[in-house]
Amino acid sequence: MSCFAKKYKLEVLKVKLVLGTLLERFRIIREIVGDPLQEIPKLPEYLPKFKPREHYTLERKEKLDMMYEEGFL
Repeated sequence: MSCFAKKYKLEVLKVKLVLGTLLERFRIIREIVGDPLQEIPKLPEYLPKFKPREHYTLERKEKLDMMYEEGFL
């Protein structure tokens, strides 16, 4: 970085907010038709049995189980 760089932003480059009303043609109108939750698949009540993978091995699972109480997650 150069030692001759400007330290502050110039006043003309600053953004100044202006309060005003939004025109009707720019308003967002939401029209939700039907039930959006109808298509969501049901989650199982109980988790499947643990299957060791590449990174989350049985040893790591046992260490985490020892650190936290039963029913933590």
